[in-house]
Amino acid sequence: MGKLKNLKKPNIVIIISDQQTWKQNWDKVWTENNLPAMNKLLKNGLAFNNAFTNSCTCTSSRTTLFTGTFPATHTATQVLAFDDPFNKQSPPKGYTQVMQGQLRNNMDNMFEMMESAGYNVAYKGKWHISKPTEFVKMKGKGPLKPDIDQLYWTSKDVSQLDKLYGVKEWSYPDAGDDANIFNFGGGRFNNDGRFVDGEGQSALYGKKLPGMSVEESNAERLKTSALEYIKNYKDDKPLFLVVSLVNPHDVLSYPGNETMTDPYGVPREPPLYKLGGYDDDFKCIKVKLPSTWDEKLDTKPKIQATWQKMLQGFGAIKTEEVATNYVKFYAYLTSLVDKEIDKVLKALKKNKKTRNSLIIRVSDHGDMAMSHGMIRQKMFNAYQQTINVPMIFSHLTDRKMFSGKTTESFAGLIDLMPTIAEIAGVKTENYKFQGKSLVRILKNPTKKVQDHVHFTFDDSYLETDTPQDMGACRIRCIIQTKGNQKWKYAVYFDPNYGQEMEYEMYDMTNDPEERYNLAYSDLKKVIKLYNGSKKDKIKKGFVLKKRQELHKLLTKVMIEKGTMPDTVVWPKISGGKA
Repeated sequence: MGKLKNLKKPNIVIIISDQQTWKQNWDKVWTENNLPAMNKLLKNGLAFNNAFTNSCTCTSSRTTLFTGTFPATHTATQVLAFDDPFNKQSPPKGYTQVMQGQLRNNMDNMFEMMESAGYNVAYKGKWHISKPTEFVKMKGKGPLKPDIDQLYWTSKDVSQLDKLYGVKEWSYPDAGDDANIFNFGGGRFNNDGRFVDGEGQSALYGKKLPGMSVEESNAERLKTSALEYIKNYKDDKPLFLVVSLVNPHDVLSYPGNETMTDPYGVPREPPLYKLGGYDDDFKCIKVKLPSTWDEKLDTKPKIQATWQKMLQGFGAIKTEEVATNYVKFYAYLTSLVDKEIDKVLKALKKNKKTRNSLIIRVSDHGDMAMSHGMIRQKMFNAYQQTINVPMIFSHLTDRKMFSGKTTESFAGLIDLMPTIAEIAGVKTENYKFQGKSLVRILKNPTKKVQDHVHFTFDDSYLETDTPQDMGACRIRCIIQTKGNQKWKYAVYFDPNYGQEMEYEMYDMTNDPEERYNLAYSDLKKVIKLYNGSKKDKIKKGFVLKKRQELHKLLTKVMIEKGTMPDTVVWPKISGGKA
């Protein structure tokens, strides 16, 4: 572990998957056989069991990662959708139209920071934190009518990303922002394959790039792939490379049955995941439902049950069998993206110039994957399945550097920018990081740099045009470790209609499944349920005291980090009046 201090300006490679939760209840044998890259990184790495995204959805999480700031600072709070300016229709029925912030070019970001530190910067894969520079209108052909959204990235965006953000070597188009099959990481269009080794089709035109034959198009995709870039890397300067992949994000296409419609009410047949090129082979995987799949949500914030019902519009999941197949599909997609990552690891190891690489393996956020009453996706909650993400620091060739260890120390995606800055020898006096460097933990996994992590949720993209019927749906959350105890406390609020705040509090040590909401209004009911399932009983007085302690800590952190909402009068005590 001490070797880290002698590692001077190593190549740094960040590998990102999309929508991958850290802890899974998958069969160990299946995991060993189907996640080769994850197994390698764990064997040579240091894994953080308590690593969290500091916000979601995709855009806000990724912008936080690459700026080291909270969404309240960088203002990219909604997941970016690429609106069609030629479309004369109104927004999808029942949904509001929101202004969407994107990565601002006047903010410090990781790419410009690393270039200033003497690194060659390259970015391969999903971007999803800014919009294209122009719109190119195209017409779909045949039974696959492409949603116009993803068909207007052009070569101009490659130079634009470089000019505005210092992002170099990017290859358009973007992928993975919605359920459009042209965005899929795998399946028929296989954007992850396109990003990694050029094998996937171009989401822009299908098989052919404009003005090129199929053979020329294949050669062009190979030339701009991550593997080709790594293979031809010969510079003596250190490399900073981001490989950002889509899967297991394609899980949003399941079950996608015949009753599923596109945003404007047009039926999709056959099921969306099959339309995208996936068959039913995944259904033979031996994966179980999470233990909370049949949980009643009557003691949880109202928005969770509302969202669970809204999700039926993405394809109905009302039986245990269909729910199990969702989890199987999720596991399958995770294995697909892992195999693409393994290709990257092998390529890095093969080139002498890239062999000395520090790998940082993360995900932007997780997926609920049928937990807590068969909720899926990542909106409107702060459960572990959504916010506890993979974070592994690993070295390709030096097993002794991290020795296959794990740490219980707290970390957030917001901490990666200051961590990388310290490793790369960046002078940080002029940077306004809102996270903390994790280097101390990398040197000694028993150390810690913080006793809490802050999570915020402000994405209004999927709020209906009557959000007052949804329940309070913005979130401020704190996860705290104190002594041998771990706690989570969250406040759900409504910034627009003044709905009553709702609260969550979980004893993560004795209730890691987050079944018992100790901040529910009928505390007597929850304590009875809690004590009926635990050997160590809990008392009402202790719960009330702990709740106020966590509310005070959350309020303090919100003031420090600038995440206090502008249109809400924050209560001085949990459950009380402002």
